[in-house]
Amino acid sequence: MSAHSQSSQSSLTLGALLFGHENEDAGALQLSPSWDEFEASLAGASAELVGMTSETVGREVATAIADAENIELGDLMIYGWRTHRHLVEAARRTLQEPGKKEVIRFASHRLTTTRHPVVDLTVSGVRLYSAHFTVTVTFDLDLAVGVIEQGRLMKMTTGGFSVVAVLEAELPAGDVEMIRRKRQVNSRLVIPLGRGIPLIDPEQVKQADVVAPRQPPDAAEPPGDATDLPPIVAQAPPAG
Repeated sequence: MSAHSQSSQSSLTLGALLFGHENEDAGALQLSPSWDEFEASLAGASAELVGMTSETVGREVATAIADAENIELGDLMIYGWRTHRHLVEAARRTLQEPGKKEVIRFASHRLTTTRHPVVDLTVSGVRLYSAHFTVTVTFDLDLAVGVIEQGRLMKMTTGGFSVVAVLEAELPAGDVEMIRRKRQVNSRLVIPLGRGIPLIDPEQVKQADVVAPRQPPDAAEPPGDATDLPPIVAQAPPAG
C-alpha cells in the first residue's frame, strides 16, 4: 500500500518525525533522560559493546529505527481506518449494490497505531544484542472523509490534525520512554489510494446474502456521521 498526499506533509515519515529528515536529530537518543538505562542494558548484554561510544551507538540505533520506520503518516492513518465499522459497513453496501459509491464523514476522532522495530547491534558481523522498541503513534483528527466503491476504500481526506509519536525501549526492568515528538498539521491531507484497499471479502458478502437476504433499502440503517467514535487502535504490520 502506498498513500500520498496533496499536502506538503505528504513526505513526512514516522522515522523523519522521530529523528528529522536525513536523521539530522539522530543524537536525540543520547539526550533522552532514559539513555543511561538503555546504555546500561547494552553493557549488561555484551562486554564488547562497552567499548563503543554513546554517540556511535545512539546514531546507529537512531538510523536503524528511522530506516525501519520509513513509512508515511498517511499510511499509518490508513492502518487505523481500514477496520473501522462505519467504513466496513459502507464497503459491504457498495458490494451489495454494484455501482454504488459511499462517502463517509468522521467528526473529531483519534487513531492509534503501534509498531515494534527491532535493532540488531553487530560487531564484525556478529550480533551482540537485539534492542526491542515500541513506537506508538496517535493522531487526533478534526475531520476525515472516506470514499468507498466496490468494497474498497478509494480515498481519505482529512482536515487539520495533530500527531504524537512516542518511542520506548523495551528493557528487562520495563519499558522506558526515549523520545516523544509532536507535530501539528493545519492543512488538508488528501490520501488517494489508487485502485483502492479492500475492506471486506466479496465472497463473504455473497455468502451472507444467500443465507440472509438483504433488507429493502428503506429498512436499512442509513449511513451517518461518526460523531461519537471511540479511539481506533490498530496494530500495524511489521516493517519490511
